[in-house]
Amino acid sequence: MKRIILITILFILVGCSQKNNEIISFYITFGNALHGGITLDFDNSNKLLILKRIGSKKISIPPPPPPSELGYSKEQRDSIGKAEQQYYLDYAQPKTTAYKLTKEEANTLNTLINSIPKEDRKDFFPKYPMVDGFTYNFQIIYSDGKVEDAEIQHINIPSHEKIIYQMLIYAKKYEKDKNNIQVLKNFEDWNHPKY
Repeated sequence: MKRIILITILFILVGCSQKNNEIISFYITFGNALHGGITLDFDNSNKLLILKRIGSKKISIPPPPPPSELGYSKEQRDSIGKAEQQYYLDYAQPKTTAYKLTKEEANTLNTLINSIPKEDRKDFFPKYPMVDGFTYNFQIIYSDGKVEDAEIQHINIPSHEKIIYQMLIYAKKYEKDKNNIQVLKNFEDWNHPKY
């Protein structure tokens, strides 16, 4: 009788431990040809959404046209200054920052991540690639140490899009830095172009 009770308790504990395999982290890097890429990292343990900078802190600006023999005119200097400012606005790199999510927001992300169908959790490389540079990848890390890793090229997968857009919504909601706000706006339409 004691043996039956012990085996029953063991089955219950094993069943509970399998159900408690929760998401520790969801990490996604995505981008487009115009604005490069960004990374969003959802840290479920601390309920944090982290926007990570990709690339160098200093952006290389194309050199201005050479000055005439008399130097730059006021109009040329103003034009170069405006072009430089616009370049930074259009191609600004985000500063790494973390946003504290509410329990409900974290639960929403968990639900979206857990709802990715099994067939959408694998790499996708088309048979005939378009060589357009569009790609994104994600990793899901679980509490049991299991890692799911996928790279997608040349298409949008709806279950992934939902997560990316929800993460962008939360980042835009909490962001205060004007440069990061511009970066997030640049990625509002990050997805693969519809040819």
